[in-house]
Amino acid sequence: MAAPEESPTAGFRLPLRGGPLVPLVGVCVGVVALTAAVTLGGEDSSSSTGDTPKADVLTTTAAADPADRPAANTCVLMVNGVPRTMTVPAARTLTQVAAVGWQVKAPADMVARVLDLGSAKAAQGLSTTDALDLFTREDTAVPSAAAVADLRALTEPGGLTCAFGPPAVPAEVKGKSGLTPRADAMRQGVVDAFGKLPMSGYGSKAAKNTPEAAGRALNIAVADTFSPEVSAGWVLASWLTARGADYKLDTIAYGDRTWAPASGWQPTTPGQTTASSARPGRVYVSVTAGTSASKAKDTKKAAKKAKKRS
Repeated sequence: MAAPEESPTAGFRLPLRGGPLVPLVGVCVGVVALTAAVTLGGEDSSSSTGDTPKADVLTTTAAADPADRPAANTCVLMVNGVPRTMTVPAARTLTQVAAVGWQVKAPADMVARVLDLGSAKAAQGLSTTDALDLFTREDTAVPSAAAVADLRALTEPGGLTCAFGPPAVPAEVKGKSGLTPRADAMRQGVVDAFGKLPMSGYGSKAAKNTPEAAGRALNIAVADTFSPEVSAGWVLASWLTARGADYKLDTIAYGDRTWAPASGWQPTTPGQTTASSARPGRVYVSVTAGTSASKAKDTKKAAKKAKKRS
């Protein structure tokens, strides 16, 4: 008798919430309920902006050699140590499937197979609802080795990095939630994709003139740095990275690395100081401040003067 075909996911498990793998029928029932919740846009009570995490000093290096960075509006995925350029929509699809698979506790084989299906169908990236729909389909095909490798790459520190140009958006003030509209939209996107993760803002105790005080930043709790599931934090960090342009992100920090739109992921080492509050077991993320109307006018005037002189 011929040996049975071995799944390409043998020896690999995407870090899943809740421990043991669950039967497919359980996954499908949970997915249907989640699809309804996402479609209806239910309120979330897992996050708050009143708690103030302990502020630590985050230091980052200067930008790496430009040759090591993605071009603007592109991403690079490190697969088995080899960089592979990918489009932003492809990065969104990859990270969305990984996020939703983590949320519904899907087996690694199933997540990889959904990635195969999603990659073939989504030209602009999958929405959370689209990804949930794919997880409900009956499919017994063996996932491709490429899908398995791509998902594994997301669990590595800085495995996915994307670069974007500076966003030109107006400044915002924080609302009743304690967050600016951009930060609140980002929070809701994380909740839709990953489920109810513990989140906290910074409240009135945040240092003045910082993203935290302005309601532009969140700390999202993930597995502790010393946990075997630490890579789950990198799945979240990668998900945010792929949506840096969508949410107008300014900074992402996790583990010993920090992401910025122009430079991608950089090691956190003694050097340039930034006012961010990265802590073990938490992903720190902030949205851009934007430009006030008066500052925008001053910039335009300066540009006109420079043009006249040239």
